[in-house]
Order: sequence, then C-alpha cells, then structure tokens
Amino acid sequence: MKNYLVHTCLIAFVFVSCKNIKQEKDDKGMETVTSSLEPFSSDEKKLVVTTIKDAYNSTEFVVKYNNYIEFFNTYDDKVRKSYANYLSWVNQKETSGTTNLKSKIGLPLEELNILKSTIVHSPAIKKVDANMLLVYKTAEILYNTILEVDAYYKKGIVESVDVNKTKKLHIKLLEAYRNYFSTFDDMSIVFYRLQDDVEKYKKEKYKEQELVVQYNLFTAINATEAILNEIGGRDVDGLLTLDFTVINQKIKELRAAYVALEGLKENQDLIVKEFGKPMPVVTNFTNHLGNILMGLTSLKLRIANNDFDYGKDHPNIAADGSPLKLELEFIAMVNEYRSIN
Repeated sequence: MKNYLVHTCLIAFVFVSCKNIKQEKDDKGMETVTSSLEPFSSDEKKLVVTTIKDAYNSTEFVVKYNNYIEFFNTYDDKVRKSYANYLSWVNQKETSGTTNLKSKIGLPLEELNILKSTIVHSPAIKKVDANMLLVYKTAEILYNTILEVDAYYKKGIVESVDVNKTKKLHIKLLEAYRNYFSTFDDMSIVFYRLQDDVEKYKKEKYKEQELVVQYNLFTAINATEAILNEIGGRDVDGLLTLDFTVINQKIKELRAAYVALEGLKENQDLIVKEFGKPMPVVTNFTNHLGNILMGLTSLKLRIANNDFDYGKDHPNIAADGSPLKLELEFIAMVNEYRSIN
C-alpha cells in the first residue's frame, strides 16, 4: 500500500523540480475560496499530443506532475493534523471563548490555489485531473467550513454560545473532513497508476539510451519504495504477518542495482557521459542503499526471532531493523538522488 510513503517522501523521482506557476500569497488570512473550475472543456481541444505518454518529457507535463506530487507530499498531512487537532480541541471541551481555533486547525490557501491552477494546466490527464478536481472542491469546502467555525467561536467572546448551533457546526465540519479524506483516497488510487506508468516509461528510456548509472539509481529508488509500501505502517506484531513475496523480489532488484552501482561509481567517463560533468555521483547514494539492504536483513532476523526490542533510544535514534530506520535511509537516499538531477 502506497499510502504509507505518501505521507513521508513521495517525490518526483522522474523529474527535476521545475515549478513555474506563480501564486500571490493570501495576506488577509481569512479569504474565502470560490470555485470556478471547468478543466475539461476548451483546454482539452488545444492539446497537440495524441497520448499522455507523448507528453511525459514535455516541460508542461513536468510542471503539472511535480505540482501534483508537491500537493500530495504536503497538503494531506496538513489536513490530517488539522483533523487530529480539532478532535483534541473538542475532547478538551474548549467550546467557548476561543480566539485561536484557526491557528489550531487552519489550512493554507496558497496550496489550494496552486492545485486549482494545476488542474487546468495542459496536458490534460483526464482521470487524474477529474479526481484532483473533486479533491479541490472538497478541500475548498473544508477550508471555508473551518473559517465559518472559527468565526463562530470568536463571536463567543462577546456573545453566548448556542448549543444547537455548536452541534450543527461540529457535524458540518466532521462531514467536510470525511468528504475530503474520501475523495483524496479515491484520487490516490488513480494517481498511483499514473506514477507507475511514468516510472516504467522512464526506466525504459534509460535502458534504450544506455544510461546505465541513471537506470540503476532509478531502479534502486523504485524497488525500495515498493518494499516500504509493502511494510506500510506495520510495527511489532503487524510485522509477524508480513508477506515477503513482493519484498524478496524487490530485494533482488536492490542487490543487482547495488552491485552495478558499486562497479560504476569510479567510472568518471561514464558519469560525465550521463551527467555532463565528473562528480562523486554514486558513493553517498550506494552507502544508503547498502544500509537499506543490511536493514532488511536485520528486519528479517527480528521477525524470525520475534525480537522487536528497539531499545530506549528508539525512535529518537532509529533502531537497526526497524521500519523507521529503513524509511530514514530511504529519505536520505532520495535526497542524494535529487541532488544529482
């Protein structure tokens, strides 16, 4: 399940960051979102590509794809934290005289504005765009509902709070959160299919062009991501039921990529050919990759021995063989990859 990694480091593996959509910041902080999106009418007719695959290497697709991933990386986490903060606030019965509810559960408007612009950006990605539009609409309802609830409780400073009104707003806000979560989850399934297609496309291109270093770097990232998706949010007892069918296959891919990259990291001629300049492009990357392979061996031993005593320093210092340690190594490896592209 990819939901686990989405909230940590789902990044644009394929492309260098190249955002060029400019947005004015919301200085007022209380602006209400108004929707006026019609993304599938005139824009679709202007497309010159015959299939979305034809557009994978275009600047326009890169901008759109990266903006979607940036939204994926950041916004859903913020909504989930907002939801948790609201439930905590309600449980503490802070239902009157509150002046800072928005500071506890407020959401950024700028990211919604960028998503709105991105949806209508060419090229059209029909299923993804349609699902992103639903996410945008439920997110704007949630944003406006938060403003409404915040304004109501601010009035409570000088006016008495109406119990019936409080209940209605509570139900309305919970419904707004749940509708957003539902549409985001539906969109995630469609977006993962696009991500998989892009990854396969890029691997094929690296192979066709005989870009050996880039092919193995990319393979290592994809295989590690697949492993962590299988592990998901499991820990302790949940790991005992982990199915290693996919994981073992991906470990083979990881080892093959590791061996290849270890043999290539001193080949500066090849590195210059692929990246345009000599540099220590692989060393740090393969160090993290090696740590991931060792971590997976440690994880298997922990599962075999039912040993999940991570020690008193975990999670501040991630223990060997823990899913957290694997995740942190993966993030570090991804950062190395991004630094060379």
